[in-house]
Amino acid sequence: MMHSGQGSHNHTRFYIVLITLVIGGIFLVLVMNNTSSEFNLTGSSVGLFDSDNLSDGLFEEVSGKVVIDDEAILVNENDPEKIKKLRSREVNVLLSFDRIPTVLDEAKIQDFNVVFKNPGTPIQINDNYLELGLVEEVVMEVTGFNGKLGFNQEEFSLQGKAKRIEVNGMTFSSKTEIGINLDDASYSYLAVDEIELQDLNIPEGSGKLAVADKLNYLLEEEGLNFYSFVGKLVIDKGAENALEMEGVARGMDVSGALLNLDVR
Repeated sequence: MMHSGQGSHNHTRFYIVLITLVIGGIFLVLVMNNTSSEFNLTGSSVGLFDSDNLSDGLFEEVSGKVVIDDEAILVNENDPEKIKKLRSREVNVLLSFDRIPTVLDEAKIQDFNVVFKNPGTPIQINDNYLELGLVEEVVMEVTGFNGKLGFNQEEFSLQGKAKRIEVNGMTFSSKTEIGINLDDASYSYLAVDEIELQDLNIPEGSGKLAVADKLNYLLEEEGLNFYSFVGKLVIDKGAENALEMEGVARGMDVSGALLNLDVR
């Protein structure tokens, strides 16, 4: 009788251990499958702004990826079809960055002003050249500009027509448009109230990027590409972050050595 009870007890313990191992194995398989589907945030190219059936829901952090209404908006660079899909969504962006892009594009700008240090640079207004004499810097304000505008890390240029031009306090205005031409001015400051830029590439640098008032990125040696940007742009070479941008972007990539993501 004693031996029979002990054998039954041993069998029960064996079945309990076996069931525990089976359940543990199933759980391990599920965890491994879920882990393999995670997105890599370091050293990846990031596409933002899903376009299909995506409402303005709250951002949340789910197992290393960020979703809006269960739609992932961070996509690994090895998924080109998903990245292509994401490029059509418009969101508000705010960028503070230490690098300046190279831009040469046709533009219609209501107001902008630029400051440059080389007063010897010829400023052509209609068919005449403006002589400024001995001045330390030139402050130019332009209203109603339509033409080609260009700038990079070092120089600024423009060619087109404007409704009003002011240079160091001297004002030029006309009922008809005024021609203006300025080449390769070594500028220190540029502020544009609203500009539309396509395929804006910003070289690798550091700064901060806020997206849709929900996502905040700390950028460290990373480059950015805006497929479309409309908004305000300020370049101040004397500031810690030379470039400030605020407006609406349609699609964007962020790529580089490091991406720190802060979801709020």
